[in-house]
Amino acid sequence: MIYIYRVIFLLLSVGIPNYFVDFDVENLNSAGLNIVVYIRLFVFLTAILFLSVEIIRTNRFSFRVGKLFLLPLLLYTYYFIITVFMQQGRDLYVSLYRIVEYLIFLIFLYQYIYRFRYLGSKYIVETQVAWVLIYTLIIVIVGLVFFPDKMITVLSNGSLRLGGMAMHPNTLGNLAVVGFLYYFFLGIGFKRKVLSLTWLIILAFTLSRGAYFAFIVSMFYWAALKSNYKFVFRLIALPIIIFSTILIVPNLINFLSRGQGMDGLISLSGRLPVWLISIDVISSNVQNFVFGISFGQASDIIGDLMVSEYGITYWKSQNAHNDLLQAMLGGGIFAVSITMYVYVSMFVKVSNIWGSGVAGFYVGLAIVLILFSISMTTINFNLSVFSALIWMLFVFQRKEGVV
Repeated sequence: MIYIYRVIFLLLSVGIPNYFVDFDVENLNSAGLNIVVYIRLFVFLTAILFLSVEIIRTNRFSFRVGKLFLLPLLLYTYYFIITVFMQQGRDLYVSLYRIVEYLIFLIFLYQYIYRFRYLGSKYIVETQVAWVLIYTLIIVIVGLVFFPDKMITVLSNGSLRLGGMAMHPNTLGNLAVVGFLYYFFLGIGFKRKVLSLTWLIILAFTLSRGAYFAFIVSMFYWAALKSNYKFVFRLIALPIIIFSTILIVPNLINFLSRGQGMDGLISLSGRLPVWLISIDVISSNVQNFVFGISFGQASDIIGDLMVSEYGITYWKSQNAHNDLLQAMLGGGIFAVSITMYVYVSMFVKVSNIWGSGVAGFYVGLAIVLILFSISMTTINFNLSVFSALIWMLFVFQRKEGVV
């Protein structure tokens, strides 16, 4: 039975790879329902049906919700309420459906952990991450062999980038970091060497700067904590490596900008204007600052302001590209307070397991999730593999059998 739970977790979080539809990745044209949307709806309806049958069959669901689940449930219930009353412009039902996806996932995650609590949280987290990595590897292999146009992106300078419609390069790059950390710290023997190298190769070809940075930070943080000179190591090691690399690699700027030049690098591939727009919207009035503008409203406003305020017409962002800003946009002070607490709590929790032999993996995973949330969105936007992993790590318990 546990295998069914693992598969459903994969389908809810990672989803079905898009080998079928060419999306408008710049979000310049609206698109109606397509096969990918129908598959997603089918997956979540299946999850609801499975949960209902499983709870009735086993009579094992506890309505005494674990205290760690109260916070995410409270967050999305709050989002649901303010979206009903504040949503304008964007389809209200789409926003509410995205929130309901989170509620369904959290109920499923609670039932998953409660149902197999005798195995312990550590076992569930590590095996589920392994399944995510295996599933991702299958997506990459199938995509490269049968759907290369959906698995490879051609950049403006002619370079090829691993990742595309089937799985975004930044998502794949950060999962590759997780894959390396998992097999480097938890793998054994020949399998450890082969799979660690495999994920490093995948990481390299994604050309994901955020993933490269997450890899460097997670490895150096681990090395620093293993050192006898922790403070000095943290203080000088990373800057030395960065500046040495700039001196050694002549074409580093062109590489990091992925053909977009210095302007693209300075603006972080267009993220900087999006962040400034988000801050302007948040600070425009007291209501926006305190309550936000609702869960889905930013998808309309940010794209329009990119055109009117910055003259950006080649793409339209549908989110703030930063989870804290997205939290402020979606739910104001309350949402961003919960978000910050989740990140800090998650990191402190895994930082306290040093000496267990798996600390490097858990701390590295937390670093990847937090850094990804800085350049992208996670728990305050659409459900994704990274928001799912954040919530799974947040409810992680060192004490076996506790939910």
